[in-house]
This record gives sequence, C-alpha cells and structure tokens, in this order.
Amino acid sequence: MRKIAVSVLCLLFSVPVFAGIVVKPFGGYTTVSMARVNSALDGLYNSSTFDGLNKSRTNFRDAYLAGLDLGYSFIPGLDVCLRGEYIGAYSELKGKNPSPPPDNLVYSFPADIMPVLAGVSYTYGFSGSPFSIGAEAYAGYGFAHLALTQTEDAYDGTYSVKFTAPTYGGGFVLDSAVKFGYAISSMINLNLTAGYRQAKVSYVKSLKDTIGSSMFTFAKDEVIKGPDGKDLNLDFGGLILNIALGLNF
Repeated sequence: MRKIAVSVLCLLFSVPVFAGIVVKPFGGYTTVSMARVNSALDGLYNSSTFDGLNKSRTNFRDAYLAGLDLGYSFIPGLDVCLRGEYIGAYSELKGKNPSPPPDNLVYSFPADIMPVLAGVSYTYGFSGSPFSIGAEAYAGYGFAHLALTQTEDAYDGTYSVKFTAPTYGGGFVLDSAVKFGYAISSMINLNLTAGYRQAKVSYVKSLKDTIGSSMFTFAKDEVIKGPDGKDLNLDFGGLILNIALGLNF
C-alpha cells in the first residue's frame, strides 16, 4: 500500500510539470457519403425537367474541412480537447438549351455541417527523434444545413429567377483517426491526420416558409422529402485527411 500511495503522489505532483494549454488549428480534405441525396439528384437529373437540354452534374463526394482543437495536456502526449470544425460540400445540376433561346437552368445544393466535439488525443514520441505517431477520438453533435436552390436565366440577360429553400438538421458525429507528427520545436508540432468520420443527419427541416417553384415551396419546420416520399437525410461520413499545427504552451 505504501508503494502504491507513493506512486500516486509522484504522479499527482508530476502532472503540473507537464500540463499546458494545447491549440491545434487544422484543415484539409474529406469525403462525404450522401448516398440518399445523390440518389434523389440522379432522379431529378433524369427527369423530364432536363429533357432536351445539354446537361451536366456534380454529385456530393468531395468536401473541405477546417477546425480548431483547444484543450489541456495533463501528461506528455495525452491531450483532452474541445473541437469545433466546419465541413462544406457542394452538388450541382446544370442544363442549357441547345437552340435559341439558350436559357440556363441550374440546381445547386450547398451543404455543410458544424460539429462541436470533445475527445482525447494521444501521441507517442520516439526517443531522440522529432517523429511521432498517435491516435485520437472525438464525439459530439453536428449542426447541418442544406440549401435547395433553383436558378433560371436568359442568355441575353432579359430575365433571371432564383428560388432558395434553406433547411437545417443535426445528428451525432464521431471522428477517429491516426496521426503522424513532426516536432518543429519543443512547442510546435506538425501532424498529418488520416481517419474516418461518422456523421449522419436523419432528416432536415425547412428553415422558414418558402414560396417559389413547386419543388421548393415548404412551410417552416416541414420535414423535407425525397422523390420517393421518404425523409431526405444527409450523410457527412467519410474519409479524413488533414494537416494540423499543434501549439503547446
């Protein structure tokens, strides 16, 4: 018992020596699943709406992310942090009349999620080397948005019409990753992080009363449905690849 008590006291008194504030800004690339939304967009793309038009599309797949970890290092290599991040994605369907008047029809769907997370990060540094490896896991809640936008304009500028229906939702978010680091100095670390995110939003609702085309007319807080009548969900889950700069004070 005496040895255990001494060990615990040594640990407690050693913590302040290593403790410090940790700040980690990061940014990079991620994929998003969005299978449900992409399926709905495929249905619109192949519908009579685009009949006779020269058409093109960009499905949801690639996205960008930026964020900040702010926390505390209790012992060397172990950080407990709060994380805030932003993930932005975009999809678009375009059609152009091949004969006069060559009007343009564009459906654009910018989407984003802003997770607020808490988690831990562990880094193991190799003795006598600036290189390190580690792992991290964060969990929390994400606030999501999706704008449904339809734009029609004439080639000669005689008219332009735009309808926008903003929507919102939210859901559980889990980030897990491994990281490879390089110590620039005793206070600055550069990390390459690779991992996976789970972030599914079961449904989205109209942010406000929207009056526009028949496709984008909703009542406030109305749950948005897909072409098959089922709730339109968003899935921001995907692979993560980013670069983080760690500052330890």
